[in-house]
Amino acid sequence: MKNFTLLLTLGLLWQSSFAQFGLGNELVSSPHNNWSNATAEYCGYQIDSLGNAPLFSNLTTQYDGNNNVVYRYLDYVDTSITNGIGTFTIYDTREYYTYNTNEDILSYTYEYFDHNTSVWIMQFRETYSYDIVGNVTEIIYEDWFGGIYNYSAQKYIYTYDSGGNLLITEKILQQWDISLNSYVNDKKYTYTYNPSLVLLSDNEYWWNSSTSSWPSSPWTQQTYTYGTGTRLASKTIQYPFGNLRQILYSYTPLGSLTEELSQEKISNVWTNTDRTLTPRDGSERISSYHRELWSTSNSAWDANGGKNLYTYNSNNSLIEEISQNWINNSWNNSGRTTYTLDANEHVQRDDSYIWDTTLVQWRKTSFQVLCSLVTANPKVKSTASFQVYPNPSSSQLTLTTPSFGNYRLLSTSGQVVKEGFVNQQTTIDVQNLDAGFYLLEYSDPKIHKVKKIIIR
Repeated sequence: MKNFTLLLTLGLLWQSSFAQFGLGNELVSSPHNNWSNATAEYCGYQIDSLGNAPLFSNLTTQYDGNNNVVYRYLDYVDTSITNGIGTFTIYDTREYYTYNTNEDILSYTYEYFDHNTSVWIMQFRETYSYDIVGNVTEIIYEDWFGGIYNYSAQKYIYTYDSGGNLLITEKILQQWDISLNSYVNDKKYTYTYNPSLVLLSDNEYWWNSSTSSWPSSPWTQQTYTYGTGTRLASKTIQYPFGNLRQILYSYTPLGSLTEELSQEKISNVWTNTDRTLTPRDGSERISSYHRELWSTSNSAWDANGGKNLYTYNSNNSLIEEISQNWINNSWNNSGRTTYTLDANEHVQRDDSYIWDTTLVQWRKTSFQVLCSLVTANPKVKSTASFQVYPNPSSSQLTLTTPSFGNYRLLSTSGQVVKEGFVNQQTTIDVQNLDAGFYLLEYSDPKIHKVKKIIIR
């Protein structure tokens, strides 16, 4: 990164040094139409009080012929103002991805550019190993320090059931010990399933370095019950010292999750603590997201958390998201994002707003567009294709399917963390999920597909 200081009177000169897009510029086609070796470039713009929109971020993504991300480059400008003096800092980062012949990710590397020395600095990497049937067996997370990659390293080791059902029965976390120059055990997780291959329990053990062994009793234990089919009904968590917590799940008649209710057992009575509400519209789409806390003094739910409202088009694609805060006993607008889609329902542009309480209206603060696309050897997209992108992802997944069907996103322990319906295309919010390896399962009357997903 590199710091610059400038007078605000020179702001327009600085702004003019960046390429700019007018609000009416046409948008080019999506990079996710199964192009071969395509490069997509996204440009982000901040809007100042004078209505100027200088470029403040630029994201370039390179895809291989299978639509896997192989390279991503981001440069952006962070601005601040102190006593009339504007300071902006330029950041440059780049990421590399490699895959095996089965399109499983093998490595992910992150670097940043040091503007003072004009050198790219390695920061951390992830490496993945698989068995002969494609199950991930090891994931190693390493930080770069002192010219080596094993500083503050972590390793996850996975063991699967012997029946070939792709079910993880054990996961061990090891930490790199600098003094021993090797990995040492830290935590272990074990999983049990019923005859229908549905998760029944998972246990967490902490390594006892004094005895060099795993304890006989788990530190925490989670048990699961199910309602219709494999629909999760409850999860009970046994903490040390006898503390108990449970989460109860509610669904629509079609099986879409609408509520997660958390309770603690106090004086042998289950007592509410918090809940997450995700009501659905007539098409089973999430209409809002809201978390509430239980007020023990009022014996009622306290609506002091934030709320997100979602709007979709006729093709079930998200086109608007509004965030609100609970203030003075009412919901008040806070932020807003709108999405412009192409003919294939892919996001071409997003515009961000904040609520101006003085003018009582939305004020645009930034926008991002797909500003260029360089491609070679375009391939025709199959109408019967099943695609998931981007993969890896840290915010959302886009799922395209040949027809109407349903999907489930499962953790490595077999727990369903996301599920719903898709009619040719939908987006799945994954920004609140833990980083790691997941399975995305899709089925309709004609096909059944399972895809490995990496959340980071």
